[in-house]
Amino acid sequence: MKDAAWQRRKRCLRGNPGYAPLVREAHGGIVLTEPYRDDLWARELTSLAATRERLTEFRRNLAGYADNDSLYGRPRQIAASIADFARDKEDEDT
Repeated sequence: MKDAAWQRRKRCLRGNPGYAPLVREAHGGIVLTEPYRDDLWARELTSLAATRERLTEFRRNLAGYADNDSLYGRPRQIAASIADFARDKEDEDT
């Protein structure tokens, strides 16, 4: 049986929670499919370790993603959407 730390790590590597959507959108890493499989994780990890170019590409993609509004602009986009919704709702009420 695997220890608790392994189970936490396994949950973090799944394709849906946490930063997985951002990693996928930025093309900044590998997001595993569901359900989690040890053999797939091991294969992807081995592949990454063997190909420095792929890691360099992931770093470059993540740096570019962090430099644009995709990541840090989201709170502003959400706030603007909420304000627009409130304005539209107010207009409906008048």
